[in-house]
Amino acid sequence: MTLNALHGGPLPVYGKGDQVRTWLHVDDFASGIHAALTHGVSGQAYNVGGAKEKINLDVVTWIIGLTGASTDQIRHVEDRLGHDFRYALDSSKLEALAGWSPKMDFDQGGLESTVHWYRDHPHWWKPLVATDDYKAYYRRVYGQDHTFLED
Repeated sequence: MTLNALHGGPLPVYGKGDQVRTWLHVDDFASGIHAALTHGVSGQAYNVGGAKEKINLDVVTWIIGLTGASTDQIRHVEDRLGHDFRYALDSSKLEALAGWSPKMDFDQGGLESTVHWYRDHPHWWKPLVATDDYKAYYRRVYGQDHTFLED
């Protein structure tokens, strides 16, 4: 979504975009996995989730504001069959085991830092979007080539 917003591509939103998700910064996800690996019990499952519930369309709109993209880039697409309205994870087991909790607040810089990372690190993502596998994936999902990412 961020790369498409930054480069003028489509911003696909399932249905009305009113699905709810909990959001977690990648650094918090990595620290949660680390906590589970170092403190967890073999064979046990540990959820690593965020505490911020957001409506998908609100997040897309926020990305538009952070990138200077246009709301005209939003493409409401047919919702998937059986698409869950809400995803949420209970991380209390990991919190009790290892004292883990998310540190990056989604509303206070979490999404903004992610957008800035993509803007500032094209050397990381450009080789990935240039692969034949990614191009095929993009064509299948978006119904077009991603030539706007190659500038």
